[in-house]
Amino acid sequence: MTIERQTEAEIRRLFFSEHWKKGTIAQQLGLHHDVVDRVVGPHGPSPKGGGPRPSALDAYQGFVLETLERYPTLVATRLYDMIVERGYTGSLRTLRRFVLLNRPTPRQEVYVRLETLAGEQPQIDWAHVGKIRVDGGVRPLYCFVQVLRYSRAIWAELVLEQTTTSLVRSLVRAAEYFGGVTHEWLFDNPKSIVAAREGSALRFQAELIELASQLHVALGACRVRKPTDKGGVERAIRYLKTRFFPARVIPSIESGNAALLHFLETVAMQRRHPIQKDRTVGEVFAEEKARLLRLPSATIPTELVTSVPADKTAFVSFDGNRYSVTPEAADRTLRLVATDVEVRLLDEGRVVGQHARSWAKGRVIEAPQHRAALLATKAGAALRLRGDDADALDDRRRREQLGRPGHQRRCDGALEVRLTAVLVGERVEDAEGRRAEPQGEPVDGLPLLDGEADGAAEEGLDLGLLAGPGLDPNQERAGHGRDGGGRHGSLLVLRRAARRAV
Repeated sequence: MTIERQTEAEIRRLFFSEHWKKGTIAQQLGLHHDVVDRVVGPHGPSPKGGGPRPSALDAYQGFVLETLERYPTLVATRLYDMIVERGYTGSLRTLRRFVLLNRPTPRQEVYVRLETLAGEQPQIDWAHVGKIRVDGGVRPLYCFVQVLRYSRAIWAELVLEQTTTSLVRSLVRAAEYFGGVTHEWLFDNPKSIVAAREGSALRFQAELIELASQLHVALGACRVRKPTDKGGVERAIRYLKTRFFPARVIPSIESGNAALLHFLETVAMQRRHPIQKDRTVGEVFAEEKARLLRLPSATIPTELVTSVPADKTAFVSFDGNRYSVTPEAADRTLRLVATDVEVRLLDEGRVVGQHARSWAKGRVIEAPQHRAALLATKAGAALRLRGDDADALDDRRRREQLGRPGHQRRCDGALEVRLTAVLVGERVEDAEGRRAEPQGEPVDGLPLLDGEADGAAEEGLDLGLLAGPGLDPNQERAGHGRDGGGRHGSLLVLRRAARRAV
């Protein structure tokens, strides 16, 4: 607190001449007692001084100072362990006091503000901006951001991954948006960009090198743990996180990108340039655009292309999901071509599978025509289907093979196995757990359920179909044994149990 010289003189007069106490002076003059202490100053005899007392640490001070000079951030406890090994018998508290007074002050780095030339360099990075619900789960949501250092023009898009393929796709889209590319790209150091680093020597990912070769762009990376090297893109990310994302609901990545593009064109481009304050970012970008390198006339491929094996069930695994292919492509090595919206599978140039890409995990994506083609190769597959499998059968084929239209609903129910029959040895249980005991005369080596033969004859059911194509239900199972070679008989029993449950 600063007071007038006249007030200071009054304080000293009251204290030294009138012998008022400091508290009385502070109360009467309306001042803080610290002000009175400062004006009065120290008085009385000085305390008796003496040299520093000897300490157990004296013999180790040189070692401690030398160690702190080499390792300025070394903790006192580690220093304590080091000097104890050398014979120190004092306390840790003594060492802590000495380290607190003698630790070297770190030198603050002095920065140089840099401004690049027009069309010279952008800064590129990703930012995590939350989560988004996709079909079958929730995925992290990222925002790819590229900012031109000269004009401060921003290109950004929402993405669901931070892979090299996603990076290449976003770089090409940014180049198309700006109408050209700069002479250099400056990145951070994730593995999806920098494959290996040894000191200042870098090895970028092969896909990124291929793209840079096509666009004639130099690749650069920031120093490790030096965020100041990419302060431009960090400020652009902060701008989006404070101006675009707050209080905004993003129901899908498509609607989110549409809103983000509208924001970039109508708001971000109209903000004032931080250096050329009399111009907007859009006006400076119009100047910089003429300095950008032209894009090649040919389309730049951005798809992920790789080889994948198809298993024996005619499925391939990709990004945590399984996609179906035609039965002819099963157990073969296929070529997978994936974008952010589609997955195509090729067998020697022929498309054997094409699906919308799923961003969930653990999903099975199957085309109905692939299942139908697979079922057409399996004898008697209809009786082993459940639920969705039965829908893939051709309705007309079922009507032709299962008899009169009047019994269609009942027969369809048996085919779709709405009431599933379970065969356990020679015992048959229906879907409700009721046991169907064998009765009547044997047919095909198995006993008929009571009244079943007459019911089958009345409905005109083709017992050969129930047994499977190419099998005669009246054929004897001689030589097959109790459990082998009697698949048609088991299927017939399955049919019986389903009819009894109906």
